[in-house]
Amino acid sequence: MDDLGPNITIEWYRSDNMAALVATGHTLTIPALTAADFTNQYKVVIKIAGKPAAATCITNAIAAYQFQQITTYPSYTAPTGVNTSKCIEGNLAVNFDLNTLFTGTTPITGGVTTTIEDASGVIPVPANGIINLNRSDPNWYSYFPLQNT
Repeated sequence: MDDLGPNITIEWYRSDNMAALVATGHTLTIPALTAADFTNQYKVVIKIAGKPAAATCITNAIAAYQFQQITTYPSYTAPTGVNTSKCIEGNLAVNFDLNTLFTGTTPITGGVTTTIEDASGVIPVPANGIINLNRSDPNWYSYFPLQNT
């Protein structure tokens, strides 16, 4: 909740014991969630100095909140590692899609993203996984063979 100023107090309660104040202030912090945190609702009570009717009206308009616990997680299968070499003829630049090195992967859904990183830090890998292999680069020889593990 936003900080509403010094004349307004925000109190937090949990539905299993509405008489016990859980916290005050515009932020509720729970250092370690427990199973009970997912089975009970949290309610905000607003108190406004000299304006109890307005405070009650605002409090009643704020819906209780209940944490949702994720009970299933997508399965994940690590990619199958491969070794590959890419030959470049002459001084041609070649775009190589590192994504083609990964086989046997499970499609990832639900807002999860993946990245490819060179563990040695030699090859900078852009987000799309496509690198430019160019013999005019003085370090080209250190890029081969590409290894995916």
